[in-house]
Parts: sequence; C-alpha cells; structure tokens
Amino acid sequence: MAHQQSFSGPSHNDHSTQARSRPRISKKGLFAKDLTSMMFGFGDTDPQRDVVNLMEEIVIDHISDVDDLARARGRADDLKAYGADDSPDDHHPMDNLNLADKGKQREY
Repeated sequence: MAHQQSFSGPSHNDHSTQARSRPRISKKGLFAKDLTSMMFGFGDTDPQRDVVNLMEEIVIDHISDVDDLARARGRADDLKAYGADDSPDDHHPMDNLNLADKGKQREY
C-alpha cells in the first residue's frame, strides 16, 4: 500500500512570504542558473523549472531575512559575513549581491 501525503496549505504561524509585512522584491531569475548547476552537482541531471523556481524563492527569502536581521542590528557587514565560512568557489551568489551593492552586474 502506497503512503500518500497531503498538503492542507499554510498554517497561521507560517513564515512564508505572503505573511510578511515588508514588500516583496522581485529578483526572479537572479539565482536560477546557479541553482540549476548546483542541483546538477547534487545528482539532478535535469531539474524541473518549477523546482528551480521554488528553490530560488527560498534562497531569496533567506537572504532577505538575513538582510533584515543585519539592518536591525545596525551592521550591514553581517550579510557579507554570512557566507564567509564557505569555500571561495561557493561565493558566486554572494558576488552578485556585492556587485549589486555597487550598482554593477556580473557578466556571465
């Protein structure tokens, strides 16, 4: 007998983007290429676009949360220090954020 899971929707204490008071900033497509490559590296040879979009939304929400926390503390460098323990090869998304701070865009 197969076990089926059902999803009843978000709960009242859900921390999703719809429940937040801050305006949602659209950065759609910013991390899609990187996430597709990362998913390939973890064994998904052909990631579905829906899954990449969901992962991208999760990443953007997490970065927004870290940014909000850094701003609340008054230390903007907290965001840049967040990924400091990773290897230099893992900083491609962080490089995009650093370049965005300077008003530049990374060429692919």
